[in-house]
Amino acid sequence: MKKLLYVTTCLSLMLASCGSPRYIVKYKYVPPQNSKECLKSCEVKFEECQKSCNEKFQRCINKSWEEARKIYQAELLSYRKELSAYREKRRNYLNDLIEWNEQFKRVYRDYRFFSSICRRTKERYACERKRELRELLDTVKAEKPKKPSKPKEPSLDSIFREISSKCTTQCGCQELFNNCFVSCGGKLIPYKMCIENCE
Repeated sequence: MKKLLYVTTCLSLMLASCGSPRYIVKYKYVPPQNSKECLKSCEVKFEECQKSCNEKFQRCINKSWEEARKIYQAELLSYRKELSAYREKRRNYLNDLIEWNEQFKRVYRDYRFFSSICRRTKERYACERKRELRELLDTVKAEKPKKPSKPKEPSLDSIFREISSKCTTQCGCQELFNNCFVSCGGKLIPYKMCIENCE
């Protein structure tokens, strides 16, 4: 009976803006006089409810695990295909990058050469060639091969967490107990408790 006196439960969360104190409503349980049998039946109902809830939760977890494994296998098969395609694209990218680097070095080398002559002698041909090579250099830069994106490997744990998030142990057992407790003549005294950003 002693545990019933100060058993508390969270019934509702009060909405508050970010940074403001956040409260929950809890209850102090005041048992009635001479109602031990009635309160005992409330405890039995609560325990039965909790047992049923836990069994339901476990079934949900088991089902989620099976579903997650099926999804994971399908995603893994797709990932392996994408990975194979990615490796081929990466090989082509590396080959293209080697060619691009050679081309860039040639153009840049010529650009520096004619830039130097233009700066020193102001020769018309050298300065025109410098301008042409500057434009060509910008074009070559814009045509740099794009590195392919590596596909993301699927995670069984992540898939399971997402699917199992719908499984819950909140089955209304505490509300059932509270109603039974009051029907036996007990009293619930509400009080507000700060749980976040308390001063």
